[in-house]
Amino acid sequence: MNKYIVSALAFACAAAAIPAQAAEYFTTYTSNSGPSTVASMWFTASDVVNSKGGYDITGIRGDVNGDAIVSLEPNPKQPGLALSASRLWNFDNVLYGNGPLLDTDGAVFQTFSGREYNIWNEAAGLYKMVSYQKTATGAYNDRIPTLGTISAAAPPPVADPTPPTGPTTLDFEDARTYADSSIKTQGFKFVSATCCEFAFGVSSTGASNDTRRMIYNGAPVTMATVDGSHFNATSIDAGLGSYFTPGQAYSIMLSGTRADGSQVTQALDVTDTFSTYALHNFDNLVSLQFGHPGGGFYFTFDNLAVSPFSATPEPAAWAMMLVGFGAMGGAMRRRKRTAVIFA
Repeated sequence: MNKYIVSALAFACAAAAIPAQAAEYFTTYTSNSGPSTVASMWFTASDVVNSKGGYDITGIRGDVNGDAIVSLEPNPKQPGLALSASRLWNFDNVLYGNGPLLDTDGAVFQTFSGREYNIWNEAAGLYKMVSYQKTATGAYNDRIPTLGTISAAAPPPVADPTPPTGPTTLDFEDARTYADSSIKTQGFKFVSATCCEFAFGVSSTGASNDTRRMIYNGAPVTMATVDGSHFNATSIDAGLGSYFTPGQAYSIMLSGTRADGSQVTQALDVTDTFSTYALHNFDNLVSLQFGHPGGGFYFTFDNLAVSPFSATPEPAAWAMMLVGFGAMGGAMRRRKRTAVIFA
């Protein structure tokens, strides 16, 4: 009987040492020397221990100072490594349990702006992140190193945030780069029929909160609540992102689908000046699509005012109804008192 217990314990320990499936782990990097740098990173690692006792990174998402991470890149520090079946380099730098999250070989990734970053374990408790900018000839320049620390690796939240219970503004502050053509923020999801037609970054067009905003190019983006509930949209800040003709207005068509199947549309003539637009009759929506007429320029928007749709009257409406019922009752009582009865 004891040998079975020992075998079971050994199996349990082995299972604990090797993850049962590929996992995504979240960490943040903060520099303490060099340029101020804060990165939020989700590493997706395989479930197979490699020859060096680590786990291969198969993907990465997140951002560096608001610049969205878009791809895992071949690592110039490891030119001898073979490509994996997915055509990504086999990095052996995610270490579960004790020790550093990344090994000394590190990982290389590219961001939306075109910069490439290499991050690796530099010393006990310290990590180095170096950024590069490729020239037209493919050479690297603008090499900027920083030295900092990363937080303990932790899985990202599993549950989606529920839609707001009252009026709110979607400011995209908690949004990260797209994954499988969709992102989620504040209880809403944004989906593109064509992969990767949108991203997030630091606003350069003067959005009122001047930080994160939605940008997209070439294909429409559709929003809906994560739980399928209905919503209203009342205003939006919008402008042009890049690659546009200065001073020219471009039209973006908003198309809302209501719960009863009817449609509501409104065209916004946007320019390179970020402006606030009121949305009319976008109520009881199941989805809202942001169109794109094509071309190489980017639309960008921020501060989308939304609220949950409710079929029940609001408190003010209830008060007016009660006043109306009271007036009707009083009128009926007066009519009874003034009635004349003839013998």
